Amino acid sequence: MRHARWHRTDRYRGCMMLNRLKKSVSLRSAAISLMMLAPVALPALARAQSVAVSAPQYQNVTISFNGVVANDVSRSLTVRQSDGTIAAYTGPVPAFSYAQGQAVTVSFDARLPTKAYFDGLLGAGATLPAGGIYHLQVDNGAPGTGNLNNATTATITGGLHAVSSMGEMPYNRLKLIYDYNTDAYSLDGTGAFMDTSLLGAGYYYDLASGKVVACTTACIDPPGQDNGALSLQSGADANTLTTAFARIYDSMGQAWGNFSMTLTGSWSLPKGGGGAVQVPEPSMLALFGAGVLVPVWRRRRARRKQG
Repeated sequence: MRHARWHRTDRYRGCMMLNRLKKSVSLRSAAISLMMLAPVALPALARAQSVAVSAPQYQNVTISFNGVVANDVSRSLTVRQSDGTIAAYTGPVPAFSYAQGQAVTVSFDARLPTKAYFDGLLGAGATLPAGGIYHLQVDNGAPGTGNLNNATTATITGGLHAVSSMGEMPYNRLKLIYDYNTDAYSLDGTGAFMDTSLLGAGYYYDLASGKVVACTTACIDPPGQDNGALSLQSGADANTLTTAFARIYDSMGQAWGNFSMTLTGSWSLPKGGGGAVQVPEPSMLALFGAGVLVPVWRRRRARRKQG
């Protein structure tokens, strides 16, 4: 009887030792797996911590003015009278291709700095301007102080198009404000928009008949002149664009009068550029890796128990 009890005790002790040995082997396997992972993962994670993944320094956007023709352009004609004065044209009024109420879009592509760009300036020792406001000019002209010079030539729906005028390339610009605090762009005042050297719909003066004739694509181009060439620029406020230098010439290149077009609408601007994209710290990712190994160890233990 005593021998049998001792025998059962020995079996119990043996089972306990065997279970402890299994646990030790399983934990050792998990530890070895973690040690095998650490030389590969931890250095890479440390490098990821030291070099943050940042958002792009620039963003490519389309800036546009969406509006309508606010005036009857055909009734804006003025011509030179026989006494040299300028007065409203009283002859037959030709139709104009931009009718009152017609929708018109002026747009161009630009490459604007993101918040990450300005973060880089501040990180390099630059001082944040008053109120966090940066003044920028977007244009497609020659490099200049404070200019981004990274816009495409503007396009206008309805027939007006940019051309070189008397040897000068078409030029467009828009002045913007970037608010660092809100990560948003807005117009600088009226935006001081200007789009030069536009050809298309216009008028010219017919000397033979003494009448103003409409041009649907491009007017007569006498030597040294660009009939129909005009500019579109900001009006009295940011919601208005008006024509400038919209002159009426004759076939000899003499100016006989003017006409005007006004667009009312609003600008569509980018909302901002975002900031840095954060990555987890190495210590947290190491814990994540260990968390992945724990279920693996448990599955191995369950399979051994079933066996």
